[in-house]
Amino acid sequence: DDDDDDDDVSLDDEAMEAVDEALASVFRERKKSKSSRKQKKEDEKTLAHFKLRALDLLDIFLKKQSRSPLILEIVLPLLGVIQYSEKNELLQPLHERSKGLFKNRLCKVKEFSDFSGVDIDHVHSLIEGLLIMAKSASSLAVVARISQGCMFMIRALHRIEPTKSKSKKRKSVSKGSSLEYGSVDVNRVCARSE
Repeated sequence: DDDDDDDDVSLDDEAMEAVDEALASVFRERKKSKSSRKQKKEDEKTLAHFKLRALDLLDIFLKKQSRSPLILEIVLPLLGVIQYSEKNELLQPLHERSKGLFKNRLCKVKEFSDFSGVDIDHVHSLIEGLLIMAKSASSLAVVARISQGCMFMIRALHRIEPTKSKSKKRKSVSKGSSLEYGSVDVNRVCARSE
């Protein structure tokens, strides 16, 4: 019977209070971490909602100002949002909305009449940025969107009349052809990067 008494650990009141306080401290910390995880998830939802509202503003801009040269500046950031939100489950509404905005609004713009003051070299550098983005794309779907963005930029360049000080209008390779490329620098767009 003495062995049974040795196995039972008897604690005095002070030791019991210390153990009780330690347990209470552990439970408080667990409760804090749960609430901080809940708060973090709530913050992510709020941020995603804000990003959707920003896309709504972008949609309104594209509806009302589709002839503005500023739409060329939207291509890279919008594709960045598409790529960023592609694999995140919480950001799927943002991904779908940005994809639809890109495909159904931005890439559908056909009128480039107000683009006379556009810096052609800058548009070529935007195309180069798209090509760099394609190299590190996370999926083939993103590469397809980037390809649409490149075609959009090239269509815009094709319609932009080159200024006298910038560059001359380029024609196709064969001298007898009447096919014009507008302001597209074919050598720069088609150059292979290493």
